[in-house]
Amino acid sequence: MNTIVKKFIILVILCSFSCIAYSQTFHAIVACNTIDRSIGTGMVSDMKNMSNAIQIIAANLNCEFEMQVFDGNQCTKKNIIEYIDEMEVGRDDVILFFYGGHGTHAENNANDPWPQMCMNTNIESLFMPVKQLDKLLGNKQPKLRVIL
Repeated sequence: MNTIVKKFIILVILCSFSCIAYSQTFHAIVACNTIDRSIGTGMVSDMKNMSNAIQIIAANLNCEFEMQVFDGNQCTKKNIIEYIDEMEVGRDDVILFFYGGHGTHAENNANDPWPQMCMNTNIESLFMPVKQLDKLLGNKQPKLRVIL
């Protein structure tokens, strides 16, 4: 992960800290494409670094904490949607979602300003649009949702 990205992530997390500190539950979802030959090693490192950072933040908060990691073959649109659908989220909760992997602006969604997460596939119909993820998390009505 390059220095600018690290600084940005730290800034977002710190800015969210005050909101997270007053939440009931801090939900974290980490999804990384760790099996792609071109980026897999870097994604394993990013996944570990982000998971560690999230756990450090959670350890210093006075709230419940839940974290789910999707890596390797588990990093799929289907698995993430199913997990989010099953999440129990209160109005004072915070959700943090981190994705590490390839992204693109798919041809079938050229008008969407947000990219699609390729997950661990080259099949466009299995890409996860950030817009769809934002809607799924927003439907849970948390106090704050952060997508990185």
